[in-house]
Amino acid sequence: MKRTREEYGGFLPLELAQGREYYDYLKGKLSRFNCAKAAISFILDRLHCELIYLPYYLCPNVCHEIEYHGIEVRYYYIDDMLLPLDIRDEKETCVYLVNYFGIMDKRFLEQVEKFENATVIIDNSHSFFCTPVLRKGVYNIYSCKKFFGVPDGAYLIAEQMINEFVEEKKVFSSEHALYLLDNLERGTNYCYQEKKETDKWLAENYGTISILGQKLLESIDYENVKQRRYENFLLYHENFKEINYIQCEDKSVPYIYPLNVGKNIKEELVAEKIYVPTLWSQLLQKQFYGSREYHLSNETIFLPLDQRYNNADIGFIIEIVRGILQNG
Repeated sequence: MKRTREEYGGFLPLELAQGREYYDYLKGKLSRFNCAKAAISFILDRLHCELIYLPYYLCPNVCHEIEYHGIEVRYYYIDDMLLPLDIRDEKETCVYLVNYFGIMDKRFLEQVEKFENATVIIDNSHSFFCTPVLRKGVYNIYSCKKFFGVPDGAYLIAEQMINEFVEEKKVFSSEHALYLLDNLERGTNYCYQEKKETDKWLAENYGTISILGQKLLESIDYENVKQRRYENFLLYHENFKEINYIQCEDKSVPYIYPLNVGKNIKEELVAEKIYVPTLWSQLLQKQFYGSREYHLSNETIFLPLDQRYNNADIGFIIEIVRGILQNG
C-alpha cells in the first residue's frame, strides 16, 4: 500500500464540507491565483499588445499594476449604461472591460461580443456568477475574496490558457487569515484593520491560491449564496429602482447594490453603522469634476446585500436609507 498522507494521528483539524469550487468544471481553462491583480499581471506578462484601453472608473491599484507593465495606456470614459465610450476594435490592442457591481451582466456580455479583433480582459471581480466568455483572445478574471469569506482567491478563465500556470507549489495563508475568525466572534469593525493588512500583504506577494483558500472555496454552498444575494438585490431593486440613476438588470446577483440618487449620504449611513465604501476616490479630483465618473464616485451608495443578510436585515437598511433621504 502507498502512503496516502504526510502524517497520521494527532488532534483534529478545522472541519469543512467537502465539495467543489463553483468553476471546478472548467478544468484546463481555469488557473487559480491569490488575488485578481496577480491574474492581471500574469496575463499582461504574456500578451503582446502595444496598447491597452482602460476605464477611468477603476480601482487605482489595478491601474497602477497595468501601467507597471509598460504597455501604452489609453483611458476611456463610460456612458449612462456603464459601458465604454470611444474604443477601437483593432489587432495588437487590448481592451479592459469592467462588469460593474454585478448588475449589468446581459448588456455587458453583449458589449464583449462587439470586439472581434482586440484582445479582451473581462474584469468580473464584481460579478462572480457571470458566465465566462470562452473564445480565443478573451480572458475572464474573478475575485473570490469579494464574494466569500476566504483569505485569498481569484480565478483566470480562458478558452486558450497562456502557458499553463504552475500550481504545484504549496502556498500558506493561515497567518493572514486570523481576521476571519475574529470576525466571527467580534464583528467586522473590530478586525477591519487586520483585513486591510492582509490585502496589503497580498498586493506585495502575488502567487497561486493558498491551500486554505481553496479548501474554504470547496466548502461553500454556492447555490444558497447565489439565491440569497439575488433575493436581497430584489428587495433593494423593488424599493429603489424608480429613483436610482443606475440601471440594474432585474436578474442580478451582485457584489453590492449601487444606489445613486444624486446625493451623498455616506456619512449618515456610517453613523448608523451601515458601512458603505467609496469607489473610487481618485475620481473626486478636479480634472474629473462634472463627469459621470465623478458623480459615480461621489454619490453612489454601495449597500451591502451579501449572504450574511436576510429579508429583515435588508428591510431595516431600506428604512434607514429612506428616512435619511426624506429628512435630507
